[in-house]
Formats: sequence, C-alpha cells, structure tokens
Amino acid sequence: MAPTTFYVGSEAGLKKLDEYLLSRSYITGYQASKDDLTVHGAFPKPPSAQYVNVSRWFNHIEALLRISGVSAEGSGVTIEGSASFPEEAIATLPVADTKVAADEDDDSDVDLFGEETEEEKKAAEDRAAALKASGKKKESVKSSVLMDVKPWDDETDMKKLEEAVRSVHLDGLLWGACSKKSAECSSSLWLASNGSKRWGEVFFLLYTPFWLTLCLGIVVPYKLYEDFKELEYLLLGLVSVLPAFLIPIFFVGKADRSLSFKDRYWVKASLWIIIFGYVGNYFWTHYFFTVLGASYTFPSWKMNNVPHTTFLLTIVCFLFYHVTSNMTLRRLHHAIAHLPVKTQWFIKSAWILALSYFIAFLETIAISNFPYYSFVDRSLMYKVGSLFYAIYFLVSFPMFLRIDENVEDLWDLPRVAVDALGAAMLVTIILDLWRLFLGPIVPIPDSKMRAEPGLPWFPGRTEL
Repeated sequence: MAPTTFYVGSEAGLKKLDEYLLSRSYITGYQASKDDLTVHGAFPKPPSAQYVNVSRWFNHIEALLRISGVSAEGSGVTIEGSASFPEEAIATLPVADTKVAADEDDDSDVDLFGEETEEEKKAAEDRAAALKASGKKKESVKSSVLMDVKPWDDETDMKKLEEAVRSVHLDGLLWGACSKKSAECSSSLWLASNGSKRWGEVFFLLYTPFWLTLCLGIVVPYKLYEDFKELEYLLLGLVSVLPAFLIPIFFVGKADRSLSFKDRYWVKASLWIIIFGYVGNYFWTHYFFTVLGASYTFPSWKMNNVPHTTFLLTIVCFLFYHVTSNMTLRRLHHAIAHLPVKTQWFIKSAWILALSYFIAFLETIAISNFPYYSFVDRSLMYKVGSLFYAIYFLVSFPMFLRIDENVEDLWDLPRVAVDALGAAMLVTIILDLWRLFLGPIVPIPDSKMRAEPGLPWFPGRTEL
C-alpha cells in the first residue's frame, strides 16, 4: 500500500484534506489509527472552522486521546510541513490502495448492525492488554452540571429544598457546593433575575422618598409654593429629577460595572419613561382640560400651555409607579404559574386594572391640597377622572415590564424608544375614543374650554 501524503501547512493542502475527509471518518480505515495521530500531531493549532470536515475529524481525535487513546496501526502516511508546493502536486495526492478506497466507497460492505469484525475485536483486545500492562485505570468521562433551583414562593424553606435535591443518589454523581448568593437571588420573587434590572429597580424605589418628601412633605404642607415664580417651580422640578440620573452615573451598581452605559437598565428605563411622559404631559394633559375640566393656574414656563415643571415631576412619578408595577406583576406571575394560561391572563389583567386605578386615584388625592390644580367637579374627578387617568397605566404597565425582563432578550436603546412611542400612540387612540364617544364627564364652562394652537382636534366641545 502506498503511503498517503498530506500537506497541513498550506491553505491548498488543508482544502485538499478537507475534501478528502468529506466521505471519511478517519485518515485510513474505519477506526482511529496511528495515521490519525501522525496527521493530528502535525497541526500546530486547531484548524480553522472554515474547514468543516478537518475540524470535525480533529475534534474527534482530540476526544479519543482524552478518553482512551488510539492503538490501531494504520496504513502509513507522510506529512509535509509549511513549505510551498506546486498546485499540481497537491492536486494529485496519492491515496491508499484501490482495495481500501473501494471498500470505503462501497457502503454495502459496512455492517452497521452486525457483530464486531475480527480486526475490531483484536484492536479492542490490544487496547485492554495495553491498559492492563500500564497498571492505569481507564478514566471515565466527567461532566459538570450547574443546577438553578428556584422555590415555589418566598416562604419555601431553602435549606430543606437543598436537602431534598442532595437526597438524589446515582452512580458517579457527586454533589458540589451550593452558592448562597444564587439561592438568595432566586428566592426573591419580587426582583428581576437580571442583575442590572434588579439594581435599577431597587435604586428607583430607594430614590422615591427623596422627591416625595421634597414635594408633598415640605413644599405643599408648608405652602412654600405661595412665593414661587416661574424659576422656583422649574428648579423644584429639576431638583426632583436630576439626581435620579446623576447618582447612577457616579455611583455605578455592581451589576452595571461590566456593562456599557447604553446597556444599563436604568438608562433604558429612564429613556422609556421620558418619551412616554413627554407625550403624556404635553399632549394628553389637554384631555384633562376638555374631558375632565381640570386646569393649572400656577405661574410656570410652558410648552403647548402645559408647565415644564409637571413634565419633570412626571418622570420621577412614573418611574416609581412602573417599578412598583414590575415587582407586583413579577410576584403575581410566580404565584399563579401553576394555573391554566387563560386563567393567568385574566388574573393579570384584573390586577393591572386595579393597580392602574389605585395609583391614578392616589395621585389625584395626593395633589388635592395643591390649590393651583383645580377641577370643575372634584368628586367626579376622584371617581371617574381617575379611571380616565388609569388608561395611561393600563397600556404602559405591561409594556414597560418587558424591558430586559428576559435575560436572553436584552433590549437596545432604539427598541426602547420605539416601544415607548408605540405605547404613547395606543394611549392617545384610547383617550381620543373616550373624548369622541363618551365626551366630558362634567359640563365644562366656556372659560375652561382650552383650544390650544397645534391641536386641531380640540376646537371645543364635541357634539355627537
């Protein structure tokens, strides 16, 4: 049998070897042999993935060497290094004798389901004898598996759960250490599994007492607003919102340190709320004027007759509302996960409706002591007006939750912006349908009818 020559040091040689291995599992014969070891040893590094067949063969030989080695003799091959060879020489690589080639190409001679051939039995016996002579035990294949075990709810005894898992005994199974950090994270059914999102949500929650105390605990109770002009109102809004953006920049959370600025959850959440709040403040507020009979009378710099201060305060308010919604929806999801899908959908929808109305009603009550935000009928505003306001959150709560909730599907900033605009468009449609088909909740005096430039669909009260 003439030895086969391989050129593994050139691109042309690797291409030819790749073609050669297209219909073969080994260099020669039907089992790994010393020929495979010879060619394998000639590679200074693993072959490029572009040579699919060579890579497949190389990885297979690597695995055999780690497990049991190679003992078959082979037919004999020669290796040429990285020197340049004429293309015609490479194109005419000599292969094994015609008998071996014919055997490899004739699938009818391969018994896939029969017993081992004499040659295979002899090779197996030789391997066993060599192993026994070396006095070494055959190494078994080992795998490392990381199990993420989550409790049914936050009342589950994690110690007993770990004991139950470790009670499983199988041959060769060895339980390793349990990560307490992982257990603590998975036991919280309120917070996100995504580290960056979890940090961002906790930060926005902890930040809430600052602006809430400033506005409703100091400015309103002590009536400091009585001396406020346009500048003071603007500064109140800026002082309330700017720290929410500056603190995470200078005090980076542990989960965010390895992420670029645009990939951090608090950045994405802030962008979504800014876009949604911008549309809500400067455009939807006019529905409060024409449908609910509300009005702002405090001195403030405005756009589209809506104070800039209310936009700034909307950002921090909405961040708090939506983070609270995220946590409750996440906890509810775990609690009803065992129920049918349709039942889960119904329960979640009912919760979103209830939470939306509760937050809208609570905000209306909270600002009732501020004299420069007035209503035609305060009682109706609390009851029906809160339902109108709740439409914002019926749309935004489930949509906002989706941002980076799945660690396998992290959002980029363009997707965040488009999603926020989509939510704003949907809310606009629903609010305008209310205006068209239900109309104002109270008779609104002409002095309260606010026809604003740039809003042609608000010329006055609509008659159906």
